[in-house]
Amino acid sequence: MELLNKYGLTQYFSELIIAKRGFERKPNPATIYHLINEHNMDQTETIMIGDRDLDLLSGKNAGLGTYRYYEYSWSHRCTYRFRNKESFKKRRRLNR
Repeated sequence: MELLNKYGLTQYFSELIIAKRGFERKPNPATIYHLINEHNMDQTETIMIGDRDLDLLSGKNAGLGTYRYYEYSWSHRCTYRFRNKESFKKRRRLNR
């Protein structure tokens, strides 16, 4: 949540799920499926953003494209990478 606030990305999220909600832990995709169903999202238009490999694996397990936030490191396991809000917006425009 701290990074979302820091980079002005909170407006792009309608719900955040934390461990206390009782879902299985990542990389199980149950939480992602819950969000997709709860918010009537089109899975083909949904992406997973994470800052850890475990986040990316969860997204891939749910069949989503994955974006890696990398302030200090990056991974080959993601579909796309971004460093800040501007690079995220640019990447999203290019991949629509």
